[in-house]
Amino acid sequence: MNRTFTTSWILAATIAASLPMLAETRQRYTITTAAAAPHARAMRMVSNAEDKPLRMRTFTNINGFAADLTEEEVVELRNTAGVQSVDPVVERWASGLSAGRPDDFTSNLESYEQQVTPWGLPVIHAADVWPVTRGEGINVVVLDTGIDFNHPDLKAAYVGGYNVYSPASLPIDDNFHGTHVAGTIAATDNGFGVIGAAPGVRLWVVKALDSTGKSFDEYIAAGIDWAVGKQQELGGRWVVNMSIGAAAEGGRLERAAVVRAADAGLILVAAAGNRGAAFLDFPAAYEGVIPVGAIGEDGRRAEFSSWGMRMDVVGPGVMVQSTFLDGYHPAADVVIGSDSYTALGLIGSPKTRISGRIVDCKLGAPEDFTAAVQGNIALIRRGTLDFREKARNAKQAGATAVVVWDHVPESELKPWTMLPQGCPTGPQCPAEWKDYVFPLAIGVTYEDGQKLLGRANANATASFVFAQYGRLSGTSMATPHVSSTAALLLSLDRTLKPIDIAFVLKHTARDTADPGWDFETGWGVVDALAAAQYVAPEEFGLPPNDYKPGRRRSVRP
Repeated sequence: MNRTFTTSWILAATIAASLPMLAETRQRYTITTAAAAPHARAMRMVSNAEDKPLRMRTFTNINGFAADLTEEEVVELRNTAGVQSVDPVVERWASGLSAGRPDDFTSNLESYEQQVTPWGLPVIHAADVWPVTRGEGINVVVLDTGIDFNHPDLKAAYVGGYNVYSPASLPIDDNFHGTHVAGTIAATDNGFGVIGAAPGVRLWVVKALDSTGKSFDEYIAAGIDWAVGKQQELGGRWVVNMSIGAAAEGGRLERAAVVRAADAGLILVAAAGNRGAAFLDFPAAYEGVIPVGAIGEDGRRAEFSSWGMRMDVVGPGVMVQSTFLDGYHPAADVVIGSDSYTALGLIGSPKTRISGRIVDCKLGAPEDFTAAVQGNIALIRRGTLDFREKARNAKQAGATAVVVWDHVPESELKPWTMLPQGCPTGPQCPAEWKDYVFPLAIGVTYEDGQKLLGRANANATASFVFAQYGRLSGTSMATPHVSSTAALLLSLDRTLKPIDIAFVLKHTARDTADPGWDFETGWGVVDALAAAQYVAPEEFGLPPNDYKPGRRRSVRP
């Protein structure tokens, strides 16, 4: 262990020797200490809870710890020699627009059977750098909700990680946000799904946010502390992507973690925030962190993207295609050629994908089916019969899937069920429907039903599956574009310091508004190719320039 940071660790380790147990309510605090602080008196200020051991977190590379404290203990600690700060923990959130509210986000279910290049990659010219480097050998830490590291587009890049909540557990994503962020950085070039902006990097994951996308500055500091420790253990160059934030500045422990990481040479990149306000979220607002705002496909600042004096660069952040947490978000559609019609799966339907011809089966009564429906997809209008009867009649007629279209113009997709009350196992479930195996059954709007009716006999694919890919918006989605660019630069020149990376990103960004720096978009859209050519011009067949790490000019007015 680094000798400089032994004091706080010893303080925490000796916490059992404390004042008599108190019954007051405890709240969570982060505490920073001087490197040479005498520990005994500080620890006497903290007592164990009567009913359970004191919750304590120690840090390896930061002078501090986190603990549950009573009001009396807070006052006494603040008056203890060597204790620099005692701060209540501050909330942090994932910076995707729908983080923690999975029902709110828009998912376009696309087949991705052939590899899709997300729209943001051409905008930042990422692929133009790949003939020279794809980020090989650079470590990128996604500090987020974890990832689905068994995802077919992420498992090749994933090399390990840390779960802040449960160090003995894997950093498994139980939200969806981290998986999407990770795909923008490191999705594999494998011929299907999507591809990341730096598909050659080594992907590390820190689960520092819970299943709702929520966290506290203590957990962010712990994640950064782990990354610093891993860098010291393994060497190499490291980038930390933090698609997280909140308006309130964190305690001094979080700031100390940022300073420690920057001093160790880690590149810290964070989301500016989704408030559309004239101030940046923390940790993006800290010195030593590269803040990132979001633009849409029109090149303009996204309405939700925050902005302000510390804004550096922006990246693609609206409806960005990337990896989804498998088994988490069901999605349905009907695809005919290049046309896709959004659907909802009927409750009781299996999740599968079926191909066949679209056959008009009117209202789904037994007499509405012809021999043509066998092995094909029955298109049935809503009305008269229950959904389950329509589906059963279609199955008995030989249909392999059912698409029900609404009978109300300007309808909206709403959940429909094929299950009667009490089914599939309840005592009220009619015997004829108990454990009945329905065919694939999905629903579409009246307007889309009319379109499908006009394409009767066309070959189609109906799907109701868990989406492995989809689109999300937020400065969370913009941030990994910049982290990926930083990784590409480090792979070209591993001597670059954090200040060099920040300089190059700003110096080579493309203006989106007025020339030069502006409050809303900083220096403009990050440009991976221009930045790479600036750092290593000879690698791209260009004449050398006079740039050397450490020889920088000021770029902010």
